[in-house]
Amino acid sequence: MEKIVSTRELKKNFLELCNEISNDDSKALLDLKNTEKIEFMLKPYCTEAYPIRKVLILYHRYACVAFISAEFVKNAKVYIDEVLTKYIVLALVNKPDPDEVSVVYSNVDALSKFPTRAISIKDIIEYLESENIEESLREFYKKKQLFF
Repeated sequence: MEKIVSTRELKKNFLELCNEISNDDSKALLDLKNTEKIEFMLKPYCTEAYPIRKVLILYHRYACVAFISAEFVKNAKVYIDEVLTKYIVLALVNKPDPDEVSVVYSNVDALSKFPTRAISIKDIIEYLESENIEESLREFYKKKQLFF
């Protein structure tokens, strides 16, 4: 793994981490609980721009999208804030394009108004990497003329 100074290293290290961790650690990353072992593995590669807490929550988000994409889980609860109070539930969209997800529920009312609106995997990853996921998703819906 490399020191994380950009999303390039972040993503590369995530792929390496996935090859090294157990199924229990993968589940811990999905649930964002009991992550001590993963944190220990990641700390040497964290930087001021990418501290351990930020990296851990981003890896949680990546893992959720990966597990949905691979159809290992039907839905994934993805935390969208660092204090773990706001979340979205993502589901894979099988029609027309299997490389899309939708926000089927959120405890942020404005984000769960359009559960049938598909978002590409590439776009959802970009939104999940943004500093303000809630605003990024609102902008997505607004651009698609779905948000009032």
